[in-house]
Amino acid sequence: MSRSMKTFIITLCVLSIAVFAWLSVPHWPRSAFQDYVLLYLNDKKLQKLITEADKTPYNIIRWLPDQGNQAGVRSEAGIIWEEEPALSQELLAAFEQFNTNYFMLVKSEGFWGFPGFTKIKPIENNEINGLARHRQIDYVYRFGGGLIFQECGDQLTASEPAGRCDRLLFGDWVLEKTWFVKGLTGD
Repeated sequence: MSRSMKTFIITLCVLSIAVFAWLSVPHWPRSAFQDYVLLYLNDKKLQKLITEADKTPYNIIRWLPDQGNQAGVRSEAGIIWEEEPALSQELLAAFEQFNTNYFMLVKSEGFWGFPGFTKIKPIENNEINGLARHRQIDYVYRFGGGLIFQECGDQLTASEPAGRCDRLLFGDWVLEKTWFVKGLTGD
């Protein structure tokens, strides 16, 4: 086999693997890594969505195409939901690009973000009143703002019973983690 034929076959194999991996990402087991890959692949679409959401008076928007979309404004009394939110055609089109039946954007600290993966980690030898204890870590992907809280690290989330931290990802994307310890039942 000639050198150019070997190069062609290797290139074809690498491209096939890349295309297969890209198409299969939504079917990977739910994980933070899957979130990162999807965030990277959908960076421009998400930025367009956030640009359009910024033009609204809302600070929480739920895309529920089969049930009617929801949008509201946070107040001291909770979220004031609008019955029929005024969402522009551009914003609706930006949501539709994701081909999903649910997507939520939340504006906090002046920046839009959306929830991602939730990790549940058991805490060994730590039962209280017969309840097995675990640590729940919620991931939120925020666009902009840089580091607002303390920088995340495994030791931080493992040592404190509750907290909030963030870590720079790429571009203007920031991973924000919120965690707390609770029992598997009752809490």
